[in-house]
Amino acid sequence: AKPPQVFFMGDIFHVLVGYLPLDKEQQKIIDLIHALSEISQVFYFEGNHDFSMRFVFDSKVMVFERQNQPILFQYDNKRFLLAHGDLFITKAYEFYITQLTSTWARFFLTFLNFASFKTLYPFLKKRIYQKPIRLWELEPKELKAFIEKRLKAYQNYIKDFNIDSIDGIIEGHFHLKSGAKIPLNAPIYCPLPSFYYEQSLFKVSSSVLEPSQNKDA
Repeated sequence: AKPPQVFFMGDIFHVLVGYLPLDKEQQKIIDLIHALSEISQVFYFEGNHDFSMRFVFDSKVMVFERQNQPILFQYDNKRFLLAHGDLFITKAYEFYITQLTSTWARFFLTFLNFASFKTLYPFLKKRIYQKPIRLWELEPKELKAFIEKRLKAYQNYIKDFNIDSIDGIIEGHFHLKSGAKIPLNAPIYCPLPSFYYEQSLFKVSSSVLEPSQNKDA
């Protein structure tokens, strides 16, 4: 049966800058996502490897830019924050990723790629593709500390935005090895494993997640 909703949680591509030319493999995947959006509601959370996706998707694919994440969804009267996951890390990283995804960077990278006769972007992609995708495995104590740190960061976020409470957090980015024992006490922290390694999907049964109309809902 076709799923009513599909969530792409970012870094679906090893590197894709939406305003620069797509290669054949990227275009093929984009076309498949567009085809999926004809039969299911599709949400795409931008990651740190794939951004400015509004330039490649049509209006049927709902794109959440990093600056607008996390997004509050509701499922079965429970509320979850969803994000790619590269949030609340360090000030240095925040500065780097904010500059990389900025409007000035878009004009600068577009100019450089044009000035290099469209060879710069393929060259950079080739270099990035050569980097291995890591799988992060933590010892139980390290995992516990990591989860507590992530939960605290999100709790601080909801305080700043006057969100009443949440029941869970779903995010990717960290490539935590699946099978890690995650505490089930609320709020539930659900780190999504890397599809590159696990080849698995995260399924929410019965009903659908609904975006809250506003963060005060």
